Amino acid sequence: MLKDQSRIDHTYTYEIPKGTINNDTFFHEYFDYGKEIRDVSFDGNLTDNQSGFLIEISDESSVFFNINDIEQYGITEFDVPYGPLRQIDTDCFDEVVSNWTNPQLNAFAMLEKLASEEDSEALRILADLYTFGFFNTEVNLGKAKALYEKILEVESDTKTEAHAHFMLGVFYSTGLFGKTEKSQPKGLIHYRFAADLNNSQAQMTLAHKYMFGVNVAQDYETAIYYFSFVYQKTEEYLEPFQTEITKNTTDNQTITERLLIFEPTLDKFSIRWSDVDGGLYDSSSEAVNTIRYFETFNSYDKIKTYGNGKYYNSDEDYSVGDDETLDAYSMLYFAAQKNYNGDYLHARNFDLAFKYAKTCVDNGFLEPEIYELLKGKDQGNDVAFNYESPNYSFNFKLSMNDEVSPLSIFIGRCSQYLGHMYFRGHGTEVDYEKAQYYLEVGRALSGSTTFINDIGLMNYYGLGIPKDMSKVSSIFYDEWMTASTKYYKAVTLLDMFNKNLKGDEPNLIPHDVYVLLSSSATYNTLARRKLIELYEGGRLIKPVDLIAGYYNSYLKVFEFMYFDFKIPFFALLNAKADDTTSNNMWTALVGMAIESELGYEAAQSSLGSILYPNVGTYQSKSFRHLPAVYSKVYTAKRFHEAISYFELSALHSNRDSINMLGDMYYEGLYNIPGVDDPMWSKNWWTYMLPVTNNSENPDSLINSAIAFTFNKFQELVLPLKLKLSSIIRSRRATPFKEPIAIIPRALNRAVSYYQDAASMGSQIGSYSVGWAYEYGMGVAQDLHLAKRYYDNVMTFSDAGYISVKLAVFRVKMKTMLWNLLGCDGNGVKNLEQDHRTWKQRITMTIGWLTKREESSRPL
Repeated sequence: MLKDQSRIDHTYTYEIPKGTINNDTFFHEYFDYGKEIRDVSFDGNLTDNQSGFLIEISDESSVFFNINDIEQYGITEFDVPYGPLRQIDTDCFDEVVSNWTNPQLNAFAMLEKLASEEDSEALRILADLYTFGFFNTEVNLGKAKALYEKILEVESDTKTEAHAHFMLGVFYSTGLFGKTEKSQPKGLIHYRFAADLNNSQAQMTLAHKYMFGVNVAQDYETAIYYFSFVYQKTEEYLEPFQTEITKNTTDNQTITERLLIFEPTLDKFSIRWSDVDGGLYDSSSEAVNTIRYFETFNSYDKIKTYGNGKYYNSDEDYSVGDDETLDAYSMLYFAAQKNYNGDYLHARNFDLAFKYAKTCVDNGFLEPEIYELLKGKDQGNDVAFNYESPNYSFNFKLSMNDEVSPLSIFIGRCSQYLGHMYFRGHGTEVDYEKAQYYLEVGRALSGSTTFINDIGLMNYYGLGIPKDMSKVSSIFYDEWMTASTKYYKAVTLLDMFNKNLKGDEPNLIPHDVYVLLSSSATYNTLARRKLIELYEGGRLIKPVDLIAGYYNSYLKVFEFMYFDFKIPFFALLNAKADDTTSNNMWTALVGMAIESELGYEAAQSSLGSILYPNVGTYQSKSFRHLPAVYSKVYTAKRFHEAISYFELSALHSNRDSINMLGDMYYEGLYNIPGVDDPMWSKNWWTYMLPVTNNSENPDSLINSAIAFTFNKFQELVLPLKLKLSSIIRSRRATPFKEPIAIIPRALNRAVSYYQDAASMGSQIGSYSVGWAYEYGMGVAQDLHLAKRYYDNVMTFSDAGYISVKLAVFRVKMKTMLWNLLGCDGNGVKNLEQDHRTWKQRITMTIGWLTKREESSRPL
């Protein structure tokens, strides 16, 4: 049953299961959690305010799902508050409205009293409140800095002292957007003190700085030194998640060891905020999108049309209510995966995920279609196919070639999730036999290989079932090689290598094992961990920059160990452009500044795009056409801050950030929005001619004739052009008379960034360099190099095919014209052509074009 209800906008909060608040760092104390996730079992009464799905189950119990919860799950289309940032450009923190209650006022007064008595914990809390503006405390960086320094003078515990050093390092290293003193040497000193006190944040920060050479000399070995401290802490964290494995040694001895055989379940809140809008360059963006993917309930409509081995593409789309049974099981599957995976607004809830998956399976296996299907697949032809049946024996025959129906897909996927949770012990006790059963049955019902690695691991390690290397081989060797499958294949090969290893032989890992691990490391956490483990064990010898990269990418997944990334995430979600009545925007900016110091590229790129939005050549420039807004957004201070963060992002090889730096230097910063592009400061036809002045050359008569012809043409069409312009658009008023270069254009620097991006395989960068060479913008004009870069764009993908072909055609036309004028591809007068007749020049040009066409054809 589904009732319509319009969605109500509200403040974004994070819902969590009861008793799961994380306090790994001091920062976690300040996050304001939302309501706790509740069990939504139905009590039998449906009020007018309840709209959603009511699923009535055969045992007379019911489950209700609120439509708001269903629609809200998986949201990623957030509104990023781009616009003025008075928190940076002015002092407006006294405008914040705190709305504190009397207990809060009393608590703050008590903190101040304790701080005056040199209580280190009170000093730390007050300093954090003044820095971030938590709970709309008035931001006062001067007081915060003094309080952090006071902590270092009084008696305090090691963790509080390290926290004070780290925060002072942030103050000095970043300058907090120009609000406080910026001194890199002082920042490094405080970071080193904090790192020596075993502060994970400082250790990650220093590792990042040494790895990328940020305000220090690049030193990969020192980076690895600091990374190794954090790595040991992650190992301590992962120890409870390890599985006890029994192995046989080469001398037939049985040993037991604990291994981490599956990836840790960790949430990720470090996102590149421009990705919410499709990237810095929209559909042309080249950086890997950082937004997590979530299955939404509406995404199941396509599955519900599945039949005869394909999805129907009819004009009639599936609508909720067409098949209530199908809707019920799709809703139960949705609830199971929703609670198991969580999203940006809801924490994972394994208990509820297990409940919904089991409800789906227990009832789904009794559906006539599924019952008959399973009965037919049971080789014993025993109707007691359900695992809980007392006379059950596993005779189930897998057949992946049979047709699956929409109903069997949803029930099968529920079975796979149920098996996975029995395997991992999520929401229930570990039970390998049940795990195998539900995973195998779910695989056959759904035709999906979801959690296929679980089956491979159980067979490989003999978890609850006898070892079966034939199944291991079929999964880890014959299945489609995903990153996780490559990793597990590498593990099996490495184990076999270790068994056959003799005592006097070198124990460096085989090359094929390394290839599998390194190729899967980009997407698989365990692969990165294994590479680090082998390096620290002396079994992997690779360049230190490569090893540092493995440490860096692996340790970044443990966000919670360094900072509560939910703080800036939700602060920005709840911020509004040009709003100074709350500290949300400031809290978000400071939080991302800390993430940036920790080495998170997503935060660096996000700060760049928030500080200086919509500047890309391929993006909307709405702010630039509104002088009142432009003067608040595009300031020199924000320009320089954005540059610094985009440059940090560029160190991580983010091609979009590198191209954005090129765009910023290409455009510069002027007091008038929409100042003419330097490309079009002359009559358009002049750009068909070489940049060099040919008027002094013998053929200047030709140039003069061309100029005379085009100027006459322009005089004829000018009245019509002005008339059309007045009709189509009105002239925008500006508060300025003449353009003033706040930040002058730097075309040579712009091209340098474009060239860097092009060398990394950027289509935008290659096209921009081609453009620069074609028109002599920041580099010497060179049509040959222009065409080479234009052609290079198409080697990456077919995106921009038409633009590139037009550019190549334009270059060819110019080449022909310049040859006729006696110039080479650099626009320089070719003295060898002075004695040639026009007929010879034309023949030579046609021959050159023909030769170029033939050479460009594929062999």
